Amino acid sequence: MDSIFIEGLRVEARVGVYAREQAAPQTLMIDVQLGLSPEAGRSDELATTIDYARVIDRIKESVGERHFHLLERLGEYLIGRLFAEFGASWIRLKISKIGVRPEVRNVGIVLERQREKEATR
Repeated sequence: MDSIFIEGLRVEARVGVYAREQAAPQTLMIDVQLGLSPEAGRSDELATTIDYARVIDRIKESVGERHFHLLERLGEYLIGRLFAEFGASWIRLKISKIGVRPEVRNVGIVLERQREKEATR
């Protein structure tokens, strides 16, 4: 399957249920993969693919819009925004909180979603 990916996008976000998490933004690391149409490789035009610069900007903007208690909810929110704007056939999203506990490097989630089929008339 064809895809475009972004790895290691660092963003500041207000996310978490604990008081220490709500007191200040935390650094998140986001990896995202978006399914492309096979048409993307048949031309040399940006209009036939997904513009990764726009995806990065949309993720950064969306993460900063509000506080989320759960990474799972933030992930669903981001996936909804990315499907709506970029027309990907599927999305795999990984969100990691960096250094939240001394004994682990990262904690986080991985979500994978297929675009829902449009209802037939």
